Amino acid sequence: MSAIRRKILDNIVGELRSISNPKLGKISTRPEDFARLARTAFPYVQVEITDESREDIAMEWRLSTLTIAITVHLDGKSRTEQTQSQLSGIIDAIETVIERDRTRGGVAQLTELLEIGDMQETGYPTVAQTLSIGVQYTYARGNT
Repeated sequence: MSAIRRKILDNIVGELRSISNPKLGKISTRPEDFARLARTAFPYVQVEITDESREDIAMEWRLSTLTIAITVHLDGKSRTEQTQSQLSGIIDAIETVIERDRTRGGVAQLTELLEIGDMQETGYPTVAQTLSIGVQYTYARGNT
């Protein structure tokens, strides 16, 4: 993974770890086997790059747009009013910290919330909701 992409991911994970209310469990850029996670790992937050597009913007410069998925998993078998309320609070907190520094520590030009997905019941007894974040950065060709 390029150094810029890694810095952007590290920045987002660091911002998510700064959230103290509501309390989050484990935050990771790696997929996890939910059956092996302790109850204290929930709400589990997974951060991953799902897509990247690139285009030339000048002779030696390119613009890259990353799409980053932030998925919040709650321990629970079904959607309930309490689950919806808990997810809503977490999503609001995530949105607030993502908007706090839209340059991702000076590495990116722009960060924007693209979409908040529907609440999903997963195979393992969890309920999940995903936020899609778009992050644009420029780089000199060959220096990603």
